[in-house]
Formats: sequence, structure tokens, C-alpha cells
Amino acid sequence: MRGRKPKPVEMRTGRSHKARNIAPIVAKTPLGSPSAWLSKEEKALWRRLARDLPEGLLRACDRPLWEVYVQNLAELRRIREALAELPMADPVALGLRRLSVSLSATIKSIASEFGLSPSARSRVVAAPVASEEESDFVKFARKRA
Repeated sequence: MRGRKPKPVEMRTGRSHKARNIAPIVAKTPLGSPSAWLSKEEKALWRRLARDLPEGLLRACDRPLWEVYVQNLAELRRIREALAELPMADPVALGLRRLSVSLSATIKSIASEFGLSPSARSRVVAAPVASEEESDFVKFARKRA
């Protein structure tokens, strides 16, 4: 993709007549627990990262890309541990370093899609998670408006 990343729909609304007609799509189902086929290390990483995410950021429709993100992070950790044990001139170490660079680029790309980097965080808006208390307040506020 060339140039700047497009702004999210929430930031574009109200800027032009075309943007006003776009309604944001909000998935209802939460991300959930890790898939059964992930390794033990990947499941632990999934739970730790998902716990630190802003509430409402990821939904069930984001699961496949989130699984790729978690798997790549776990693989990068395994590669870094293997590199620590190998001498610098080892041909296997060279291949692992190349793979590490490739995985790092993929991880950075996916992280920016989810708003997990400081610069990308300003472009991503998490959908609010409604609880019963909030929905009562929203009903009250709508009546007052």
C-alpha cells in the first residue's frame, strides 16, 4: 500500500457528503478464548495480550488475524532464544536472522492494524462495550436530548 493509511470511518464522518452516509460496522461477539490448536505458549501469550487490550478493540471477526499475530510473536521469541545459543558466523544463525526480520515486519504491520503501536493508536477507535448500567444511562440521555 502506498502513501498514508486511510483514516477510520469514525474520524471521517462529517468531513464530506460521502463520508456522512457511512455507518461504522460494529461486531457484537467478543474475541473469546484462544483456539484449541494453538500451542501452550501461544495460548498464554494470547491471554496476556488480550487482557492488556482496550475493551472492545477486538471482536470475533478479528480472530484469524489475531491468531497470526500471536503465532508470529511466539515464533519470534523461539527464534531469538535459538539465536542466543548459536555463534554469529553459523549459517543457520544467518537464516534465523533473516526470518526474524521478516517476522518482525509482519508483527509490526499487524500491530498497526490493531492500533497496538503509539502512532497507530491515534487512528484506531474501540467500539464501546455496553453494559446494562450504560444502556440505562444512554436511554436516559436520549430522553433528555
